[in-house]
Amino acid sequence: MHTSAVGLSGQRPAASLLRPLRELLTSSQFLDAAKLFAIGVAVSCSRSIAEAILRSARRLVLSHAVIRGRDDAHRWVMHYLTQHPSIKSRPRDVEVSARPRLALSGHDGDEAPNEAGQGGDELAGIFFFPAENESLHFKFKGHHVWASRARTLVGDTEWDETLSLSFLTLSSGPLKAFIAECRRQYNEYERGKCQIFSLDRYGRWETSKGISKRGADSVLLPRGLKEGLLDDARRFLSAETRRWYADRGIPYRRGLLLYGIPGSGKSSMVHVIASELGLAIYTVSLSARGVDDASFLELMGAVPPRSIVLLEDVDAAFVERSGGSGKPPISFSTLLNAIDGVGAAESRILVLTTNHRERLDEALIRPGRIDVQLEFKHATHSQAYDLFVRWFPSPSPSRSAAGEKQSDGVDARAERFASAVPEQTFSVAALQGFLLSCAMDGEAAVQGIDGWVRESLKERQEASVKADAARVKGAKQAEEARETL
Repeated sequence: MHTSAVGLSGQRPAASLLRPLRELLTSSQFLDAAKLFAIGVAVSCSRSIAEAILRSARRLVLSHAVIRGRDDAHRWVMHYLTQHPSIKSRPRDVEVSARPRLALSGHDGDEAPNEAGQGGDELAGIFFFPAENESLHFKFKGHHVWASRARTLVGDTEWDETLSLSFLTLSSGPLKAFIAECRRQYNEYERGKCQIFSLDRYGRWETSKGISKRGADSVLLPRGLKEGLLDDARRFLSAETRRWYADRGIPYRRGLLLYGIPGSGKSSMVHVIASELGLAIYTVSLSARGVDDASFLELMGAVPPRSIVLLEDVDAAFVERSGGSGKPPISFSTLLNAIDGVGAAESRILVLTTNHRERLDEALIRPGRIDVQLEFKHATHSQAYDLFVRWFPSPSPSRSAAGEKQSDGVDARAERFASAVPEQTFSVAALQGFLLSCAMDGEAAVQGIDGWVRESLKERQEASVKADAARVKGAKQAEEARETL
Protein backbone atom coordinates (compact mmCIF):
# COMPACT_ATOMS: atom_id res chain seq x y z
CA MET A 1 0.00 0.00 0.00
CA HIS A 2 2.82 2.32 0.74
CA THR A 3 4.45 1.63 -2.60
CA SER A 4 1.19 2.23 -4.49
CA ALA A 5 0.61 5.50 -2.73
CA VAL A 6 4.04 6.62 -3.64
CA GLY A 7 3.38 5.70 -7.31
CA LEU A 8 0.13 7.66 -7.45
CA SER A 9 1.68 10.63 -5.80
CA GLY A 10 4.49 10.51 -8.45
CA GLN A 11 1.98 10.70 -11.36
CA ARG A 12 0.36 13.93 -10.19
CA PRO A 13 3.28 16.24 -11.15
CA ALA A 14 3.35 14.76 -14.70
CA ALA A 15 -0.35 15.34 -15.15
CA SER A 16 0.02 18.88 -13.91
CA LEU A 17 2.78 19.48 -16.51
CA LEU A 18 0.81 18.04 -19.43
CA ARG A 19 -2.32 20.03 -18.65
CA PRO A 20 -0.86 23.46 -19.69
CA LEU A 21 0.65 21.94 -22.82
CA ARG A 22 -2.71 20.42 -23.71
CA GLU A 23 -4.41 23.75 -23.13
CA LEU A 24 -1.81 25.50 -25.31
CA LEU A 25 -2.24 23.09 -28.19
CA THR A 26 -6.04 23.41 -28.06
CA SER A 27 -6.04 27.19 -27.69
CA SER A 28 -7.33 29.37 -30.53
CA GLN A 29 -4.07 31.37 -30.63
CA PHE A 30 -1.99 28.25 -31.29
CA LEU A 31 -4.40 27.03 -33.93
CA ASP A 32 -4.25 30.42 -35.69
CA ALA A 33 -0.45 30.37 -35.56
CA ALA A 34 -0.37 26.83 -36.91
CA LYS A 35 -2.63 27.87 -39.77
CA LEU A 36 -0.34 30.80 -40.60
CA PHE A 37 2.69 28.49 -40.47
CA ALA A 38 1.00 25.99 -42.73
CA ILE A 39 0.07 28.75 -45.14
CA GLY A 40 3.68 30.00 -45.14
CA VAL A 41 5.03 26.53 -45.80
CA ALA A 42 2.52 26.05 -48.59
CA VAL A 43 3.41 29.42 -50.15
CA SER A 44 7.13 28.69 -49.88
CA CYS A 45 6.72 25.28 -51.42
CA SER A 46 4.47 26.68 -54.11
CA ARG A 47 7.05 29.36 -54.88
CA SER A 48 9.85 26.81 -55.11
CA ILE A 49 7.68 24.61 -57.30
CA ALA A 50 6.73 27.59 -59.46
CA GLU A 51 10.36 28.64 -59.84
CA ALA A 52 11.33 25.11 -60.80
CA ILE A 53 8.51 25.01 -63.32
CA LEU A 54 9.54 28.44 -64.64
CA ARG A 55 13.16 27.33 -64.98
CA SER A 56 12.07 24.25 -66.84
CA ALA A 57 9.81 26.31 -69.07
CA ARG A 58 12.58 28.82 -69.74
CA ARG A 59 14.93 26.02 -70.70
CA LEU A 60 12.31 24.83 -73.15
CA VAL A 61 11.48 28.18 -74.77
CA LEU A 62 14.63 30.28 -74.21
CA SER A 63 18.11 29.92 -75.73
CA HIS A 64 20.92 31.45 -73.69
CA ALA A 65 24.41 32.60 -74.59
CA VAL A 66 27.17 34.11 -72.45
CA ILE A 67 29.96 36.07 -74.14
CA ARG A 68 33.15 37.04 -72.33
CA GLY A 69 34.37 40.61 -72.59
CA ARG A 70 37.74 39.74 -74.13
CA ASP A 71 36.28 37.62 -76.90
CA ASP A 72 35.89 39.03 -80.40
CA ALA A 73 32.20 38.13 -80.34
CA HIS A 74 31.72 40.62 -77.51
CA ARG A 75 32.73 43.49 -79.81
CA TRP A 76 30.43 42.18 -82.54
CA VAL A 77 27.36 42.07 -80.30
CA MET A 78 28.08 45.34 -78.50
CA HIS A 79 28.39 47.08 -81.85
CA TYR A 80 25.06 45.62 -82.93
CA LEU A 81 23.37 46.72 -79.69
CA THR A 82 24.67 50.28 -79.91
CA GLN A 83 23.49 50.52 -83.53
CA HIS A 84 20.08 48.85 -83.14
CA PRO A 85 17.28 51.38 -83.87
CA SER A 86 15.05 50.24 -81.00
CA ILE A 87 17.92 50.73 -78.54
CA LYS A 88 19.21 54.01 -79.98
CA SER A 89 15.70 55.48 -79.78
CA ARG A 90 15.47 54.74 -76.02
CA PRO A 91 18.83 55.86 -74.56
CA ARG A 92 17.65 56.02 -70.95
CA ASP A 93 19.85 53.48 -69.18
CA VAL A 94 23.26 53.89 -70.77
CA GLU A 95 26.95 54.09 -69.94
CA VAL A 96 28.56 57.25 -71.30
CA SER A 97 32.23 57.34 -72.21
CA ALA A 98 34.58 59.66 -74.07
CA ARG A 99 36.67 56.65 -75.12
CA PRO A 100 35.53 54.01 -77.64
CA ARG A 101 36.62 51.09 -75.48
CA LEU A 102 33.80 48.89 -76.79
CA ALA A 103 31.89 48.96 -80.04
CA LEU A 104 31.01 52.47 -81.11
CA SER A 105 27.59 54.07 -80.99
CA GLY A 106 26.03 56.09 -83.75
CA HIS A 107 28.33 58.96 -82.79
CA ASP A 108 31.50 57.29 -83.98
CA GLY A 109 33.76 60.21 -83.08
CA ASP A 110 35.85 59.93 -86.23
CA GLU A 111 35.36 63.64 -86.88
CA ALA A 112 36.55 66.28 -84.45
CA PRO A 113 33.80 67.98 -82.43
CA ASN A 114 32.54 71.18 -84.02
CA GLU A 115 33.12 74.44 -82.25
CA ALA A 116 30.17 76.03 -80.53
CA GLY A 117 27.98 78.03 -82.83
CA GLN A 118 29.07 76.26 -86.00
CA GLY A 119 26.35 73.62 -85.94
CA GLY A 120 26.99 69.94 -86.55
CA ASP A 121 26.81 67.03 -84.16
CA GLU A 122 27.35 68.25 -80.61
CA LEU A 123 27.78 64.65 -79.42
CA ALA A 124 30.73 63.86 -81.68
CA GLY A 125 33.36 61.97 -79.72
CA ILE A 126 30.89 60.79 -77.04
CA PHE A 127 29.99 57.10 -76.90
CA PHE A 128 26.93 55.38 -75.43
CA PHE A 129 26.82 51.76 -74.30
CA PRO A 130 24.12 49.65 -72.63
CA ALA A 131 24.30 50.12 -68.87
CA GLU A 132 25.39 47.32 -66.56
CA ASN A 133 22.80 45.02 -64.99
CA GLU A 134 20.06 46.50 -67.16
CA SER A 135 18.09 44.15 -69.40
CA LEU A 136 17.61 45.38 -72.95
CA HIS A 137 14.71 44.00 -74.96
CA PHE A 138 14.55 44.06 -78.74
CA LYS A 139 13.48 41.86 -81.63
CA PHE A 140 15.68 40.04 -84.11
CA LYS A 141 13.86 38.68 -87.16
CA GLY A 142 10.64 38.42 -85.16
CA HIS A 143 12.22 36.75 -82.12
CA HIS A 144 12.22 38.43 -78.71
CA VAL A 145 15.74 38.96 -77.34
CA TRP A 146 16.94 40.10 -73.92
CA ALA A 147 20.52 41.30 -73.42
CA SER A 148 22.29 42.34 -70.25
CA ARG A 149 25.83 43.30 -69.25
CA ALA A 150 27.52 42.27 -66.01
CA ARG A 151 30.93 43.07 -64.59
CA THR A 152 32.68 41.17 -61.80
CA LEU A 153 35.89 41.92 -59.95
CA VAL A 154 38.62 39.34 -60.51
CA GLY A 155 41.42 39.67 -58.01
CA ASP A 156 42.09 43.10 -56.56
CA THR A 157 42.00 45.37 -59.60
CA GLU A 158 40.92 43.44 -62.70
CA TRP A 159 37.36 43.40 -63.99
CA ASP A 160 35.79 40.68 -66.11
CA GLU A 161 32.79 41.63 -68.22
CA THR A 162 30.18 39.28 -69.62
CA LEU A 163 27.27 39.80 -71.98
CA SER A 164 24.23 37.53 -71.60
CA LEU A 165 21.70 36.91 -74.37
CA SER A 166 18.31 35.18 -74.11
CA PHE A 167 16.16 34.29 -77.13
CA LEU A 168 12.49 33.34 -76.94
CA THR A 169 12.70 30.37 -79.27
CA LEU A 170 12.52 26.59 -79.21
CA SER A 171 15.76 26.18 -81.21
CA SER A 172 19.27 27.59 -81.27
CA GLY A 173 18.93 28.71 -84.90
CA PRO A 174 18.01 32.36 -84.16
CA LEU A 175 20.91 32.66 -81.72
CA LYS A 176 23.40 31.42 -84.32
CA ALA A 177 21.88 33.67 -86.97
CA PHE A 178 22.12 36.65 -84.60
CA ILE A 179 25.83 36.08 -83.90
CA ALA A 180 26.50 35.70 -87.62
CA GLU A 181 24.64 38.94 -88.35
CA CYS A 182 26.55 40.78 -85.61
CA ARG A 183 29.84 39.62 -87.09
CA ARG A 184 28.76 40.63 -90.59
CA GLN A 185 27.76 44.13 -89.48
CA TYR A 186 30.93 44.56 -87.45
CA ASN A 187 33.14 43.48 -90.35
CA GLU A 188 31.24 45.87 -92.59
CA TYR A 189 31.80 48.65 -90.07
CA GLU A 190 35.51 47.84 -89.81
CA ARG A 191 35.96 47.63 -93.58
CA GLY A 192 38.56 50.18 -94.55
CA LYS A 193 40.16 50.01 -91.11
CA CYS A 194 43.20 48.23 -89.76
CA GLN A 195 43.05 46.70 -86.29
CA ILE A 196 45.93 47.41 -83.92
CA PHE A 197 46.35 45.33 -80.74
CA SER A 198 48.54 46.46 -77.86
CA LEU A 199 48.90 45.55 -74.20
CA ASP A 200 46.44 46.75 -71.59
CA ARG A 201 47.42 47.57 -68.02
CA TYR A 202 47.08 43.91 -67.07
CA GLY A 203 49.56 42.81 -69.73
CA ARG A 204 46.98 41.27 -72.09
CA TRP A 205 46.13 41.98 -75.71
CA GLU A 206 43.61 44.78 -76.10
CA THR A 207 42.30 46.13 -79.36
CA SER A 208 42.46 49.85 -79.93
CA LYS A 209 40.20 51.82 -82.20
CA GLY A 210 40.70 50.69 -85.77
CA ILE A 211 42.76 53.11 -87.83
CA SER A 212 42.20 53.83 -91.49
CA LYS A 213 43.87 51.47 -93.91
CA ARG A 214 46.84 52.80 -95.79
CA GLY A 215 47.24 52.31 -99.49
CA ALA A 216 50.51 51.14 -100.98
CA ASP A 217 50.89 54.37 -102.93
CA SER A 218 50.93 56.39 -99.70
CA VAL A 219 54.38 55.08 -98.71
CA LEU A 220 57.25 56.26 -100.89
CA LEU A 221 60.12 53.78 -101.08
CA PRO A 222 62.74 53.10 -103.72
CA ARG A 223 60.94 51.63 -106.68
CA GLY A 224 60.63 47.87 -106.42
CA LEU A 225 61.21 47.62 -102.66
CA LYS A 226 57.59 48.11 -101.65
CA GLU A 227 56.26 45.79 -104.33
CA GLY A 228 58.77 43.12 -103.36
CA LEU A 229 57.69 43.20 -99.70
CA LEU A 230 54.00 42.98 -100.58
CA ASP A 231 54.57 40.11 -103.02
CA ASP A 232 56.61 38.24 -100.42
CA ALA A 233 53.84 38.58 -97.83
CA ARG A 234 51.12 37.52 -100.27
CA ARG A 235 53.12 34.50 -101.36
CA PHE A 236 53.74 33.44 -97.76
CA LEU A 237 50.05 33.67 -96.80
CA SER A 238 48.83 31.69 -99.79
CA ALA A 239 47.37 28.21 -99.31
CA GLU A 240 49.95 26.77 -101.69
CA THR A 241 52.84 28.07 -99.58
CA ARG A 242 51.24 26.73 -96.41
CA ARG A 243 51.00 23.24 -97.94
CA TRP A 244 54.58 23.52 -99.15
CA TYR A 245 55.79 24.25 -95.60
CA ALA A 246 53.68 21.42 -94.16
CA ASP A 247 54.88 18.86 -96.70
CA ARG A 248 58.51 19.57 -95.81
CA GLY A 249 58.00 19.84 -92.05
CA ILE A 250 59.08 23.49 -91.91
CA PRO A 251 57.48 25.77 -89.28
CA TYR A 252 55.07 28.05 -91.08
CA ARG A 253 56.51 31.41 -89.99
CA ARG A 254 58.00 34.44 -91.71
CA GLY A 255 60.43 36.96 -90.22
CA LEU A 256 61.28 40.42 -91.54
CA LEU A 257 63.91 42.90 -90.33
CA LEU A 258 63.37 46.49 -91.42
CA TYR A 259 66.30 48.68 -90.43
CA GLY A 260 67.59 52.11 -91.27
CA ILE A 261 67.33 55.78 -90.43
CA PRO A 262 64.38 57.22 -88.50
CA GLY A 263 61.54 58.54 -90.62
CA SER A 264 62.30 56.35 -93.61
CA GLY A 265 58.97 54.48 -93.62
CA LYS A 266 59.63 51.26 -91.68
CA SER A 267 56.49 51.36 -89.50
CA SER A 268 54.45 52.83 -92.33
CA MET A 269 55.37 49.87 -94.52
CA VAL A 270 54.08 47.48 -91.86
CA HIS A 271 50.81 49.43 -91.86
CA VAL A 272 50.62 49.08 -95.65
CA ILE A 273 51.20 45.31 -95.55
CA ALA A 274 48.47 44.88 -92.94
CA SER A 275 46.08 47.08 -94.90
CA GLU A 276 46.69 45.46 -98.28
CA LEU A 277 46.39 41.89 -96.96
CA GLY A 278 43.70 42.43 -94.32
CA LEU A 279 45.90 41.52 -91.34
CA ALA A 280 45.76 42.68 -87.74
CA ILE A 281 48.88 44.13 -86.11
CA TYR A 282 49.96 42.99 -82.64
CA THR A 283 52.58 45.33 -81.23
CA VAL A 284 54.44 45.11 -77.93
CA SER A 285 57.42 46.89 -76.48
CA LEU A 286 60.17 44.60 -75.25
CA SER A 287 60.80 47.02 -72.38
CA ALA A 288 57.14 47.32 -71.33
CA ARG A 289 56.46 47.25 -67.62
CA GLY A 290 54.49 44.35 -66.23
CA VAL A 291 55.68 41.91 -68.91
CA ASP A 292 58.04 39.15 -67.88
CA ASP A 293 59.35 36.05 -69.62
CA ALA A 294 56.32 33.88 -68.87
CA SER A 295 53.72 36.48 -69.84
CA PHE A 296 55.63 37.39 -73.02
CA LEU A 297 55.63 33.76 -74.19
CA GLU A 298 51.92 33.54 -73.40
CA LEU A 299 51.22 36.73 -75.35
CA MET A 300 53.15 35.58 -78.39
CA GLY A 301 51.41 32.22 -78.30
CA ALA A 302 48.00 33.91 -78.19
CA VAL A 303 48.51 35.80 -81.47
CA PRO A 304 45.95 34.40 -83.96
CA PRO A 305 46.92 33.13 -87.42
CA ARG A 306 47.27 35.56 -90.32
CA SER A 307 48.53 38.37 -88.13
CA ILE A 308 51.58 40.62 -87.96
CA VAL A 309 53.63 40.73 -84.77
CA LEU A 310 55.49 44.05 -84.66
CA LEU A 311 58.47 44.55 -82.32
CA GLU A 312 59.74 48.09 -82.85
CA ASP A 313 63.17 49.44 -81.93
CA VAL A 314 64.50 46.08 -80.77
CA ASP A 315 67.97 47.59 -80.47
CA ALA A 316 66.74 49.61 -77.47
CA ALA A 317 66.01 46.41 -75.53
CA PHE A 318 68.59 43.98 -76.89
CA VAL A 319 72.15 44.86 -77.81
CA GLU A 320 75.23 42.69 -78.04
CA ARG A 321 75.08 40.37 -75.05
CA SER A 322 78.72 41.00 -74.30
CA GLY A 323 78.31 44.76 -74.17
CA GLY A 324 74.76 45.24 -72.93
CA SER A 325 74.09 46.99 -69.64
CA GLY A 326 71.15 46.53 -67.32
CA LYS A 327 68.64 43.72 -67.27
CA PRO A 328 65.68 43.98 -69.65
CA PRO A 329 62.29 42.72 -68.43
CA ILE A 330 62.33 40.03 -71.14
CA SER A 331 65.41 37.86 -71.45
CA PHE A 332 67.16 37.31 -74.75
CA SER A 333 66.57 33.56 -74.65
CA THR A 334 62.84 34.12 -74.10
CA LEU A 335 62.67 36.31 -77.19
CA LEU A 336 64.40 33.64 -79.25
CA ASN A 337 62.01 30.97 -77.96
CA ALA A 338 59.02 33.18 -78.77
CA ILE A 339 60.28 33.62 -82.34
CA ASP A 340 61.06 30.03 -83.28
CA GLY A 341 60.85 27.88 -80.15
CA VAL A 342 58.84 24.69 -79.81
CA GLY A 343 55.71 26.57 -78.73
CA ALA A 344 56.12 29.56 -81.07
CA ALA A 345 53.01 30.63 -82.96
CA GLU A 346 52.75 29.78 -86.64
CA SER A 347 50.97 31.33 -89.62
CA ARG A 348 52.13 34.79 -88.62
CA ILE A 349 54.56 37.40 -89.92
CA LEU A 350 57.10 38.73 -87.43
CA VAL A 351 58.50 42.19 -88.13
CA LEU A 352 61.44 43.66 -86.23
CA THR A 353 62.39 47.29 -86.74
CA THR A 354 65.55 49.07 -85.65
CA ASN A 355 67.53 52.18 -86.43
CA HIS A 356 70.82 50.40 -85.67
CA ARG A 357 71.19 46.95 -87.13
CA GLU A 358 74.82 46.78 -86.02
CA ARG A 359 73.69 46.74 -82.38
CA LEU A 360 71.66 43.55 -82.77
CA ASP A 361 72.96 40.16 -81.77
CA GLU A 362 73.49 38.00 -84.85
CA ALA A 363 71.70 35.13 -83.10
CA LEU A 364 68.50 37.20 -83.21
CA ILE A 365 68.57 37.86 -86.96
CA ARG A 366 70.11 34.66 -88.28
CA PRO A 367 68.41 32.85 -91.20
CA GLY A 368 65.47 30.81 -89.98
CA ARG A 369 64.44 33.52 -87.55
CA ILE A 370 64.67 36.44 -89.94
CA ASP A 371 64.08 35.54 -93.57
CA VAL A 372 64.23 39.00 -95.17
CA GLN A 373 66.37 41.99 -94.21
CA LEU A 374 65.73 45.35 -95.86
CA GLU A 375 67.52 48.64 -95.29
CA PHE A 376 65.57 51.90 -95.40
CA LYS A 377 67.74 54.84 -96.41
CA HIS A 378 67.41 58.57 -97.03
CA ALA A 379 65.24 59.69 -99.92
CA THR A 380 66.47 59.17 -103.45
CA HIS A 381 65.77 61.46 -106.39
CA SER A 382 62.85 59.28 -107.48
CA GLN A 383 61.35 59.31 -103.98
CA ALA A 384 61.53 63.10 -103.80
CA TYR A 385 59.91 63.32 -107.23
CA ASP A 386 57.12 60.88 -106.37
CA LEU A 387 56.51 62.66 -103.08
CA PHE A 388 55.98 66.01 -104.77
CA VAL A 389 53.71 64.53 -107.45
CA ARG A 390 51.60 62.83 -104.80
CA TRP A 391 51.22 66.00 -102.76
CA PHE A 392 50.78 68.41 -105.65
CA PRO A 393 49.38 66.57 -108.67
CA SER A 394 49.42 68.64 -111.83
CA PRO A 395 45.95 69.93 -112.77
CA SER A 396 46.61 69.35 -116.45
CA PRO A 397 48.28 66.43 -118.21
CA SER A 398 50.16 68.81 -120.49
CA ARG A 399 50.92 71.89 -118.41
CA SER A 400 51.72 72.46 -114.73
CA ALA A 401 50.11 75.08 -112.49
CA ALA A 402 53.00 77.48 -113.18
CA GLY A 403 52.60 77.08 -116.91
CA GLU A 404 55.60 74.74 -117.26
CA LYS A 405 55.27 72.15 -119.96
CA GLN A 406 55.41 68.46 -119.22
CA SER A 407 56.98 66.00 -121.61
CA ASP A 408 56.73 62.24 -121.61
CA GLY A 409 54.75 62.28 -118.37
CA VAL A 410 57.43 64.23 -116.45
CA ASP A 411 56.14 66.94 -114.10
CA ALA A 412 58.48 69.92 -114.49
CA ARG A 413 57.79 71.28 -110.98
CA ALA A 414 58.35 67.88 -109.40
CA GLU A 415 61.59 67.52 -111.34
CA ARG A 416 62.81 70.92 -110.14
CA PHE A 417 61.92 70.00 -106.57
CA ALA A 418 63.64 66.61 -106.71
CA SER A 419 66.75 68.03 -108.37
CA ALA A 420 67.18 70.49 -105.50
CA VAL A 421 67.20 67.69 -102.91
CA PRO A 422 70.64 66.06 -102.51
CA GLU A 423 70.61 62.31 -103.16
CA GLN A 424 70.14 60.25 -99.97
CA THR A 425 70.66 63.19 -97.62
CA PHE A 426 67.21 63.77 -96.10
CA SER A 427 64.57 61.31 -94.94
CA VAL A 428 61.15 61.19 -96.54
CA ALA A 429 59.68 62.33 -93.22
CA ALA A 430 61.88 65.44 -93.29
CA LEU A 431 60.76 66.27 -96.82
CA GLN A 432 57.13 65.79 -95.82
CA GLY A 433 57.66 68.18 -92.92
CA PHE A 434 58.95 70.81 -95.34
CA LEU A 435 55.99 70.34 -97.68
CA LEU A 436 53.61 70.74 -94.76
CA SER A 437 55.24 74.07 -93.93
CA CYS A 438 54.43 75.29 -97.44
CA ALA A 439 50.72 75.49 -96.63
CA MET A 440 49.81 73.10 -99.45
CA ASP A 441 51.28 75.47 -102.05
CA GLY A 442 53.28 73.51 -104.59
CA GLU A 443 54.85 76.57 -106.20
CA ALA A 444 56.01 77.81 -102.79
CA ALA A 445 57.58 74.41 -102.18
CA VAL A 446 59.53 74.61 -105.44
CA GLN A 447 60.68 78.14 -104.69
CA GLY A 448 61.65 77.42 -101.09
CA ILE A 449 63.34 74.02 -101.34
CA ASP A 450 66.82 75.43 -102.08
CA GLY A 451 66.83 77.63 -99.01
CA TRP A 452 65.44 74.82 -96.83
CA VAL A 453 68.18 72.45 -97.99
CA ARG A 454 70.94 74.99 -97.25
CA GLU A 455 69.54 75.79 -93.82
CA SER A 456 69.06 72.11 -92.92
CA LEU A 457 72.60 71.21 -93.95
CA LYS A 458 73.94 74.13 -91.95
CA GLU A 459 72.01 73.07 -88.83
CA ARG A 460 73.16 69.49 -89.29
CA GLN A 461 76.80 70.60 -89.52
CA GLU A 462 76.50 72.77 -86.42
CA ALA A 463 74.92 69.91 -84.50
CA SER A 464 77.72 67.59 -85.60
CA VAL A 465 80.37 70.10 -84.43
CA LYS A 466 78.66 70.42 -81.05
CA ALA A 467 78.42 66.64 -80.68
CA ASP A 468 82.12 66.24 -81.51
CA ALA A 469 83.02 68.93 -79.00
CA ALA A 470 80.90 67.23 -76.34
CA ARG A 471 82.60 63.89 -77.00
CA VAL A 472 86.06 65.47 -76.78
CA LYS A 473 85.13 67.23 -73.57
CA GLY A 474 83.71 64.03 -72.07
CA ALA A 475 86.85 62.06 -73.00
CA LYS A 476 89.05 64.75 -71.49
CA GLN A 477 87.05 64.76 -68.25
CA ALA A 478 87.24 60.97 -68.05
CA GLU A 479 91.00 61.06 -68.55
CA GLU A 480 91.40 63.72 -65.85
CA ALA A 481 89.31 61.63 -63.49
CA ARG A 482 91.53 58.59 -64.09
CA GLU A 483 94.66 60.65 -63.44
CA THR A 484 93.15 61.91 -60.19
CA LEU A 485 92.53 58.36 -59.04
